[in-house]
Amino acid sequence: MLEKDWIAVGLGNSWRQDDGVGQRIALELARDFPLRVFPAGESPESLYDKILSLRPSFILVLDAARFERKPGMISLLPISGIEKAVLSTHRVPLPWLFELWREDAGSEILFLGIQPLLVGYGEGLSPRVEAAAGKIIRLLKALLSNSTRRNA
Repeated sequence: MLEKDWIAVGLGNSWRQDDGVGQRIALELARDFPLRVFPAGESPESLYDKILSLRPSFILVLDAARFERKPGMISLLPISGIEKAVLSTHRVPLPWLFELWREDAGSEILFLGIQPLLVGYGEGLSPRVEAAAGKIIRLLKALLSNSTRRNA
């Protein structure tokens, strides 16, 4: 994956506590990598044209997901494994959208889910989810930096 062309898309609702973790990660990373990381919030469908024009080999989707683990746990899932895990704060069904990206842009989709603790109305992430977000940010910064240097 790292040798190929890939992008990251952050999802989530920042007004629903831990549900905003994917968006939080993407906003942080997009400052340094605006051509590779896209905060999409609750509207990932708004990136359809961008993804179609980029045609990345891989799309790494970052989002809160319930997969019955401890809060802050991180899991990498294929899109076939997310139907029951994804929180329903998105405007279009994510499995449908991911399939559309896969078919129309030829991209493989990987889903990086973070188990939330709190998803009620409010701002900020719970401490465990914030810690998980920090780990993911550090890892992806390193991967994106290496990938950018290799492709330069």
